[in-house]
Amino acid sequence: GMHSLWCRSGRRGDVTLQIVGPLGIWFEVLDDALLVGALQEDGAAWRHNSVQHSCEARQIRVNDQVAEVDGMRGEPALLAYLAKRPERKSITLRRPQELAVSIDKRGMRLGVDVSWSRPSGVLTVQGVVEGAVFEHNRSARSKEEQLQKHDRIIEVNGVNGVGRPDSVVSILEAAETCVIKFHRQKVHKCEL
Repeated sequence: GMHSLWCRSGRRGDVTLQIVGPLGIWFEVLDDALLVGALQEDGAAWRHNSVQHSCEARQIRVNDQVAEVDGMRGEPALLAYLAKRPERKSITLRRPQELAVSIDKRGMRLGVDVSWSRPSGVLTVQGVVEGAVFEHNRSARSKEEQLQKHDRIIEVNGVNGVGRPDSVVSILEAAETCVIKFHRQKVHKCEL
């Protein structure tokens, strides 16, 4: 009973968009989810955003998860294939959670392994090792107050890192206190 309720409530925030033509989305696969990694200028997704610029809820944003294509769900590879088909009609996106932590290094290193898949990508946490984040996580009251593996760092100390990960890496290394904003996928795996 609880399970089906949890899955249903998870889909409430999904947004389904009708978009015609090649999307121009560069997808990334992370932790078994297909994510919007970047938008190409002049692709259908980018054009859709320019038309919908006043309506935040209808925008396609980096780190959105592709939940369905034409009403079908499946593995990332299948969803990517369906999204790229010329006859595709609709794409359903699931917004990530947006969270933030403030890390005071107190002379320690940050202790986070990060990676990004291309110069215009997004900084992704690959793991937390010994250091300031590990100590912060240990005393955090909830998962929402922790920085965890697969979180996608979007801003550090007010500097936007989406599409330019190298600009925030230097801040993460140098700053004594780091206010880190990040996206975390809402995982709704409905297989029992």
